[in-house]
Amino acid sequence: MQTLDVESSRRTPGSPCTEQIIGAELIRAQYGNMPGAFIGGAVTASFMAAVLYDKVSALAVVPWLAAVYVNCVIRITLWKWFLRVNPVGAQVPRWGRYSVISAALAGVVWGAAGIILNIPGACRTRSSCCSGAEMLASLGGLRRLPDLIVADSAAPGENGTAVVEMLRNEFKVEVPALLVSATAGPVEERDGLPVLQRPFHAGRLRTLINNLLHAPAVRARRAS
Repeated sequence: MQTLDVESSRRTPGSPCTEQIIGAELIRAQYGNMPGAFIGGAVTASFMAAVLYDKVSALAVVPWLAAVYVNCVIRITLWKWFLRVNPVGAQVPRWGRYSVISAALAGVVWGAAGIILNIPGACRTRSSCCSGAEMLASLGGLRRLPDLIVADSAAPGENGTAVVEMLRNEFKVEVPALLVSATAGPVEERDGLPVLQRPFHAGRLRTLINNLLHAPAVRARRAS
């Protein structure tokens, strides 16, 4: 029994096969999706740069944002060139390679954002201790200066003020500190340290912490 491939018999020399036609249409679809990709990328990058501008050095944010814009310009140029040439047949796969290369460059730029736009101190560690000595041992293991000390004003064996002084003497830096107290009465400060009365509202705690961490002296120390 013999069979005849009707499609093959009708194909003229040099005419594209079904796989080539499907591949060409997929590449055309890639170029059709390009405008949304590079416009969305530029808008997202601009938003990220605006949010991180005061948290990350401008020497990192500005060059990265410029790299995103340059990549967008390259992809826009490639897209317009594709529309103008309107390739057919065997010419289309070459444009598919161009599209892959431009997308790979975009991936490199956006992947670099995880390193370039890293916020110093963003990954924080919280340590809970029962005494100043225990806290010193814990911080020694972290090998870094604490961002904030929150101490109980009436801790067993030593009060919060003594703990704060011990840690400040150890690090030789005026580390921001906050006392928590259960003593009745509107006491706002004790021994030069702000006091938070228990029970307290989360908003009050957040305000005190923000004020301490964004004090001029603290910001100047981080910048140095």
